Amino acid sequence: MQYGEVISAIPEVLFEAADEIYQNLYVLYAGTEVAEVNGKKLKPLQGLALSQDLNKAAFDIAELELEQALRYLRKEDIRVGTNGSSWLLLQYKGAPLGWAKQIGNRLNNYYPKEWRIRMELPQEIQDTNILF
Repeated sequence: MQYGEVISAIPEVLFEAADEIYQNLYVLYAGTEVAEVNGKKLKPLQGLALSQDLNKAAFDIAELELEQALRYLRKEDIRVGTNGSSWLLLQYKGAPLGWAKQIGNRLNNYYPKEWRIRMELPQEIQDTNILF
């Protein structure tokens, strides 16, 4: 379902009801926001990266080390060592974190600014298996 510039995924059984709600109410969010339309291009949104229904095989994936993942989550610049021009799904230990646009050997970080980690990272980061 597309509303404005945002494409959302909504279960088929709820599609008609959601369409009626969109026509009669101001909707902030509905379903899983999967992409934003920019002219003829689509920009994947954070909701798609975190969706349980994400088909990882449909995207280029970059597996990050702990320090890279934390820097990404702080919305800092990171390098993944590949070249190209595509959207990358960034993940840490198989868990999706979000999107980056690869332009040559540089990445544009598309992690939501409002979600970024603000605390300073320690000088030495040790990878432990507490979270994953």
